[in-house]
Amino acid sequence: MVKLHSRKDLQVVRGAVIPSKKKSAQQVREEKIGKTAYTPELRDLTQSKLSPETVETMIDKPMKLRGKKIDVLTILNKKFRTPQTKK
Repeated sequence: MVKLHSRKDLQVVRGAVIPSKKKSAQQVREEKIGKTAYTPELRDLTQSKLSPETVETMIDKPMKLRGKKIDVLTILNKKFRTPQTKK
């Protein structure tokens, strides 16, 4: 049986009545993957519809750089021949 409360027992609550739940890291990650999998911009770039699994691997793996990496220290330590002037 449902027990009814009298009006004296009820209180007026100001502000948010329903407590807001924070999303876990797993839920945030799944939402991010789902949103990016179905964006039209990504579909235009890849010219195909991507599955959430492929999007997840794209997010997890670092980007591959084109070409060779240039090591600045080896360039700075190189000795270049100075041009000799005629006398």
